[in-house]
Amino acid sequence: MHVDTTNWAVTRHLLARKELPEVEEIHTVTGESAMLLKVRTRDTQALEDLLERIHSIEGFKGTRSYIALSTYLERGPSPVATE
Repeated sequence: MHVDTTNWAVTRHLLARKELPEVEEIHTVTGESAMLLKVRTRDTQALEDLLERIHSIEGFKGTRSYIALSTYLERGPSPVATE
């Protein structure tokens, strides 16, 4: 899910939200969106409920959702290089 916000302060506020258990990953990104969220819901109604909660956040501008139909490869977290 691509998430658009009105400013960086709103983006930081969204990044701090931990009460959305459907959100598995949150990434800040370059381009037209402020953030990219990986979400997992049981069905489209649950996705609509999640979108409603996200849309209620002040400073939120919009989302674009893409639904995976089939998964052929899914890896766990990438190891982080330590120096």
